Amino acid sequence: MGANDSKIAFRKGVYTLSSGEQAATEEFLAQFFLLPDTDSAEDIFNFLSGKDVRQLRDEQRESFNALVTGAVDVLVNFKEENAKDPIRIKLLVNCIRILTRILPFIFELGLGSPIEDSLETQLFWNRESMPSSISKSHLGLSLTRAISRLLFVKGFTLLPTAFTKIWEQGIACDEAPGQTTSTTRARIDLLRLLQTLLSAQMYYPPALSVKVPNRFALILCRGCEAGLVQGLMVSLLNTSLAYDPVGWGLVPYNHVVFGDAHEQLVTVSLQTLVALLDLGAVKALSELHLDDATISANTYLPGSTKKVNVHTEVIMLFWKIYELNEVNSDKILIISAALIYFMVESRTNPNEIGLVRQCCFMLHILSQERDFAVRLNAPFEPSMVGAASRHLPIFSNGTWADFIVLSIHIIVTSTSKTPIATLHETLLMTLSNLAPYMKSLTVVTVNKLMSLFAVLSNPAFLVSSEANHKLIFYLVDLFNGCVQYQIGGNSQLVYALVRNRAKIVQLNNLTFEDAIGELKKVRDAKLAKTTAAAAGLPNGSAGEDKGKAVAENKFQATAEWFSYWKSHLRLNILVTLVEALGPKIEAFCLKEESNDDRKAIEFLNSGTMVGLLPLPQPLFTRKFSYTEAVRVWFSSFMWGNIYIKCANPNGGAEVLKHCPSIWTGEKPHMVIDNCASYFIDKDARNGRNECAPVRC
Repeated sequence: MGANDSKIAFRKGVYTLSSGEQAATEEFLAQFFLLPDTDSAEDIFNFLSGKDVRQLRDEQRESFNALVTGAVDVLVNFKEENAKDPIRIKLLVNCIRILTRILPFIFELGLGSPIEDSLETQLFWNRESMPSSISKSHLGLSLTRAISRLLFVKGFTLLPTAFTKIWEQGIACDEAPGQTTSTTRARIDLLRLLQTLLSAQMYYPPALSVKVPNRFALILCRGCEAGLVQGLMVSLLNTSLAYDPVGWGLVPYNHVVFGDAHEQLVTVSLQTLVALLDLGAVKALSELHLDDATISANTYLPGSTKKVNVHTEVIMLFWKIYELNEVNSDKILIISAALIYFMVESRTNPNEIGLVRQCCFMLHILSQERDFAVRLNAPFEPSMVGAASRHLPIFSNGTWADFIVLSIHIIVTSTSKTPIATLHETLLMTLSNLAPYMKSLTVVTVNKLMSLFAVLSNPAFLVSSEANHKLIFYLVDLFNGCVQYQIGGNSQLVYALVRNRAKIVQLNNLTFEDAIGELKKVRDAKLAKTTAAAAGLPNGSAGEDKGKAVAENKFQATAEWFSYWKSHLRLNILVTLVEALGPKIEAFCLKEESNDDRKAIEFLNSGTMVGLLPLPQPLFTRKFSYTEAVRVWFSSFMWGNIYIKCANPNGGAEVLKHCPSIWTGEKPHMVIDNCASYFIDKDARNGRNECAPVRC
């Protein structure tokens, strides 16, 4: 039978099964599984349409169950010696792809019903569903064990001459085991099937998804051979970190012509590894080397403009690994530069808010570590971070602390009216954690901080939203940390604070009545502008615009609220500093008859500031909290990323032929509808959109 004839016969078999004309007997399935004579998984997904699968599931449940159990039977009974038989290989690959296609429709049916009544439970966790050829145990247990075993079969996923059950050179494997196109595709097919099993979490409500354990992941961790599980985790890690995309570098724009199956394997390996770690599969990952991962996070092939698009997965992996054990690497500064790069580059792209949020959280987590903060005093050169510094103002003789501060300044001052504004608190909190260790900020960095202080201390801004005052809290803490712990090397900052003495004193003396008066002026000006703009519009439209302007003013500040946070604002340290040094610097300038800033700074350096400020309080680090909301957000972001990448894989149409979207004709409601905006919507309720900071 030719390839086209086999496709027609397979499509006919699908129709007869779904319509009930043919029962799924063992004899029929034995022929049916061999019919798709094609190397393309896309053909199987097209012939098994979503409509066909749902009809078969809903109207011919007995045949549907037989189809699933029959395909699992093929995986369970495949032996290593069968790898020499092309017919048995073809049968196995078809069954893997058929299971990958129909499993999401099993999980879909459990929506809104108790877990114990779902089709997944009835089919995979009921011993009565097992075919007679498999020992009496849960079908889910047998399927998971079969996948873990098939991932390391010589002649299928390993070379016939393989000397180890690890896919790639790296941890626990000093020599490259080698691979071919066929082994790469076999690994991709099995990982996609495993990924489908793990994606059962996508069909639970958001709050429930992180509480209900994934039974397939539990079996993989506890019910499979330990050596196979360890081999899988190490293989996924090595495959992810050892990828070198420069192999075709001598052929410009090769990615337009060729699909890179190995790049797709890297992507699926990273996604599967992160999903397993998120579901609690922590195995044999005590010694990790992430340097190569950060280098490959932003790579372009020589001679082309193709980006290796796995940076999101690499950052997710770093997040999960850091949860398990703190990473103390001499490359930690480069890692922070990668996080900064993706935040700055993606800050205005609404589709990348999840990536920006993840980088922001990761930077906050790093700021908790003293070792990281101390390393920031190392000399900085823009050439060290490449494109990560292209948006920064030019500064010389600076440190990594300057790089971090200037980068965060760019993000805060250019995203005030975007969803990224909800992250401003976290970014400034990160700087306040690092401040006690910043030894010598440059004049460029100091000027940017003072311009930010002028905006955040604006009276109208402080009372226009319930959370706005928190930003000035963290900025004041940043100044306090620098002058209390590192005043000797921060003469530029001390001088800038003295020059801005009026603004500091004004904030210290600010009253509720003054702040409300300033806010009223801003709102009146805004309303007047809206009225003027709507003057030429119909009366109804003008009324709507005025209504919108009034509706934005939901928060109403009170004197009690203002007094509470104002009394906790630690301005006494800065006021003491500027009141003590201001007159001295003025007297020096009058004496020297000069306004030269350099001479004033030299004067500051020549004196002593011992006893000038109160004794520093114990260091207080604001730690990142792994709350349930964060767990729900990470899980939904992870699965949302997998869903999107699955529909648009790296490599374009050529790769899509072999890796069609697992959820073709399907829409997992948990990730796409509910969770994608879960964290954003929660923060947006406290968002700041009035009197917001503008570019400084």
